[in-house]
Amino acid sequence: MQRRGRIALAALTGLAVVAGPALPVSASPAVKGLPLGPAGLPETRTTQTLAPGVVLTTITRGKADPNQVYWTIGINIPLGEVLEDPDPDADKGALGTAAKAQAVKAQLLANPAVAAELAARGWEPRIEAVDYAPTLTGYRGGLIGYTLRIGRFADRAATASLISTLAAAGFSAFALNTGQDGRPTSTGPWLLRVLTVDPDRFRGKVTSSVGDAISGQQTTSSIAAAAGAVYGVNGGYFTINPNDGTPGVPAGLSVLHGTPVTAATNNRAVLVLRDNGRRAEIENLSSRYALRFGTGRTHLVDALNRLPGKIRDCGGVGGDQPTERPVHDFTCTDPDEIVVFTDGYGVPTPTGPGVEALIDRTGRVVTVRDRIGGTVPAGHRIVQAIGTDAAWLTANARVGALLTLDTTVVDARGRTVCFGPRDFVVNGGPQLVSDGRVAVNPLADGLVHEDPSLGLPDSALGASFGYNWFIRDNPRTGAGVDRQGRLILIQVDGRQAGISQGLPIKEFAEVFKSLGAVEAINLDGGGSSATVVNGTLISSPSDLNSAGQPTERATGDVILVNAR
Repeated sequence: MQRRGRIALAALTGLAVVAGPALPVSASPAVKGLPLGPAGLPETRTTQTLAPGVVLTTITRGKADPNQVYWTIGINIPLGEVLEDPDPDADKGALGTAAKAQAVKAQLLANPAVAAELAARGWEPRIEAVDYAPTLTGYRGGLIGYTLRIGRFADRAATASLISTLAAAGFSAFALNTGQDGRPTSTGPWLLRVLTVDPDRFRGKVTSSVGDAISGQQTTSSIAAAAGAVYGVNGGYFTINPNDGTPGVPAGLSVLHGTPVTAATNNRAVLVLRDNGRRAEIENLSSRYALRFGTGRTHLVDALNRLPGKIRDCGGVGGDQPTERPVHDFTCTDPDEIVVFTDGYGVPTPTGPGVEALIDRTGRVVTVRDRIGGTVPAGHRIVQAIGTDAAWLTANARVGALLTLDTTVVDARGRTVCFGPRDFVVNGGPQLVSDGRVAVNPLADGLVHEDPSLGLPDSALGASFGYNWFIRDNPRTGAGVDRQGRLILIQVDGRQAGISQGLPIKEFAEVFKSLGAVEAINLDGGGSSATVVNGTLISSPSDLNSAGQPTERATGDVILVNAR
């Protein structure tokens, strides 16, 4: 695996540092501002040393422009049925064609109840062009569609009455803040937390953890507190909805203490932490798992520790439908699969049609039975097979036979990648920076659901997924490496008017680049985005509880920094 080079983190080296985590933070001297919004926006930076070689920098920049930022109501104008957003608290950003927008506008004005309320307010639905999408690798950008919006409100609560009228008339309407449109004219505000880990000075560990089990969800703060970490940040993508698989299971490659515990979203970039974080790398990895018999015969294993037949974010093997390419926040399917469950899975294995084989500590088959599920005994594995693979497993997994698991991982060149007990991998995507340049490729990472070559059903198209996910502002978390080998972890608050709008993906990549990263990757974001210092959540989550207050989301895995 290629080791990345070194470069000074110029934007951070001049910052004042406070010795010791218990001391107050200090303001930094003037430094070059972040590449966000027009030049001259107000920007402040404070720093804190969490451990020798570990510095946390908090950056605030910009302020809301009242001419650009206000609450409004969006009207859904999909090309097809809109899929439920896997991030339940994400702001919607419906997008459609000009013709569809005009048609829905006409329907609004033709509805007596809606027309009467609009007339009373002196409003007319407005069609707005989304013509500012960035040009990225393989993605032309520019004009990508149109939104349909109504009114201008002081806050979200003020939209409720008209939204009720629209809903009663059969329209799908939602409140949104225009400051989160991701327009290049945005003036913020933005709130970012940047952690740098210098391996030449740091004597602790940077690792990842799934908490108590591979399945299930726990908050970043609870996992970090239990580990005694000085710093924790949310990690990679994971399954949220039970319809898409087992909740909490990482949706992509996860390696813990050198052992793969899930399968890769093939060819997607991941964060590799070598030697307890002494070396960090961004690599495109794929999994090539197989069952090997004592005779040397092998058979494809589709995945580890996930629901057979459901491939969250796609990118699998063995004939997945509709594609084996990565498709973000979409679940591909495969009726014929073999999935291996380890004793770290954490919940009873799935039940249903098919068969399963219990494998003991020595790798020998103990029993073959219907897929009844159950807890995986310590040191054992359960191999589950569905469809045609169920008949194969029944015919070949004889009681007493040796059946071992091969968990080969390969890089972009097809070379085998080896892991040791001090190595960890966190899934993510898209890649943000490569060789010091912005390198976001929406097509390769499956961020453009409208890509006809993916063969997705119509239900995936109308959600305007790419517009909402990588063009509009959202909370973000990411990881990068500079030429000096320093690890850079950035968490950005978002979806909070007046506090932090969040960032589009391209601007997030530009931030990493400006802070010296030569390689960087996006991690999970949205309501998952969280920063914890010494067991305390210091970020402001975008998810809201029933009382409308920010609440921390339970996630799939986290990145931890321990002082020793």
